Amino acid sequence: GGKIQASIRKPMMKKFKNAIVEGGVYTMINFGVIRSAGNYRAAKHEYKLLFSGKTRLFPAQTELIPLNGLSLVNTEDVFKTNGDSNYLIDLVGLLTAVSGEKELITEGRKTRMIQLELTDEKGKLQCTVFGDYVDAVKEHLSAGISPLPVLVVQFFKVRLYKGCVVIQNVNNTSRILWNAKITKVNDFRNRLASNGIDPTIPMGDLLVGSPIIPLADDFLKLYPRKTPEQLQLTEEDGTFIVLATIIGIIKDEQWWYGACKCHKAVTPNGGLYYCSNCCTHVVEVTPRFKVKVEVCHWDESAVFVLFDSDVAQLLGKSCKELLAEAKDIKSVVHPPEFVKLIGKAMLFKVEKGPEYAFSYDDSFKVKKVCDDSQIITKFKDMWGITTPKKLKFDPPFPTTVEGDNLQCACETSAEDFEVLVDTRVASDPAFEASSSSGAQAQDPIYELTPNGEGDGASPVLKKMRRKVVKVEKE
Repeated sequence: GGKIQASIRKPMMKKFKNAIVEGGVYTMINFGVIRSAGNYRAAKHEYKLLFSGKTRLFPAQTELIPLNGLSLVNTEDVFKTNGDSNYLIDLVGLLTAVSGEKELITEGRKTRMIQLELTDEKGKLQCTVFGDYVDAVKEHLSAGISPLPVLVVQFFKVRLYKGCVVIQNVNNTSRILWNAKITKVNDFRNRLASNGIDPTIPMGDLLVGSPIIPLADDFLKLYPRKTPEQLQLTEEDGTFIVLATIIGIIKDEQWWYGACKCHKAVTPNGGLYYCSNCCTHVVEVTPRFKVKVEVCHWDESAVFVLFDSDVAQLLGKSCKELLAEAKDIKSVVHPPEFVKLIGKAMLFKVEKGPEYAFSYDDSFKVKKVCDDSQIITKFKDMWGITTPKKLKFDPPFPTTVEGDNLQCACETSAEDFEVLVDTRVASDPAFEASSSSGAQAQDPIYELTPNGEGDGASPVLKKMRRKVVKVEKE
């Protein structure tokens, strides 16, 4: 046997609403068969059944069809999706941690949420529940369950949240079974014991109010470190942590995109917008950040792509707010607020893989950023990274020149950065020789600099010639 999704369109709901009982077995006739599509597919079947006005249902009896219809996956299978899956999943796991109740504000709407940590023999996975599901979880926890409960979560959506693969409930669709008395749960408990996982820890010891994965652990313990150059040269795919400083915003690149509710880009189509991920037309589109930046660490550089939540966090404004202030939303000129990004040294959690090669060209997708100074200091201490304290021009040359390139040759603090972008240009024989010999110039890097003098000066993009500097450490 197998599973296939069946759909009832809204005009047919009244006819079939009371004719179908969950857990019932039926024989169907006169139904349609269409190709399965969409972002919330309940079964991995190429097709799905479609009820029509001529469809007839006849109650039947059989013990061959399992009551719950579970198609269980494990945490390893979920992580392999990289948070990009059109299918709802079923998973069984031991509840090993619970966060306190939190409030999420999206587009001005408040939603309650609780984060759960589910553990199986392959690893741990964050599971987020919203809305009325929060009350159900709190009710079970208030009963003082001991030992740790085994949860079966069914029809949950896989998502990428703050760079981490998580699962979350779908309203009016998902279900959570607590310590279900079914064979698959008994088999799961036996597998836990054989893998040395103790399910007898009292539940009360695990009620915590902090995030499931601490930010420090996310950037210091879970992923390998790479420099910008190592990231570009390595043939290894995966997630890496890179320490670098943002030195410029790439010019002539659109800094936002219109997104469907699934966060994927949409394209205009017949007065509406089409989402290829959901295979449907949408009316409401949400603007989201997508900003290409140039980063450097010492003499190594790379191009990273920052996305909505990270850019909004760094700027203190949403994409929607910046667009409301823009004179021309189609313009590729970056908002003045982007000057806040320049000179920021931070940790980047970067994704590299063949699936991104076509979409991102020679740039890299950033899953998450960290600008916490204490975490950055710990990262440097772990890897023995030093930071230049003084930038010395040798010899100083106080001439302002408009040129083609600007390059940052080191990691800097905010104070160092002001020295680095001084409009002095160093005289260097090697540089002059390469320029006069007709050597090909590198791609331009553009920097936001203040225009005018005094308060209220608006930042503009300015091209500057490469500076040859000597770096000394105090």
